Amino acid sequence: MFVYKNPGIMDHKRGSDRNQMLMFSLDSSIASDSFVRVVDAFVDTVDLESYGFAHVECQEEGRPPMQNINC
Repeated sequence: MFVYKNPGIMDHKRGSDRNQMLMFSLDSSIASDSFVRVVDAFVDTVDLESYGFAHVECQEEGRPPMQNINC
């Protein structure tokens, strides 16, 4: 939060500009020595296809289609 100072006028608190876009990266918000990174590395090495998971590898473009579920 920023404080706007103008001599002779009461100080006003201003928030961030709503028209400004904030770029956020989940990777940059996790500490480099966090245990989550160990878990992530482990999951990347597991062969999910051998456990019967379908659509393990994404295609070059887009994602695999959802299966039709009749309710």
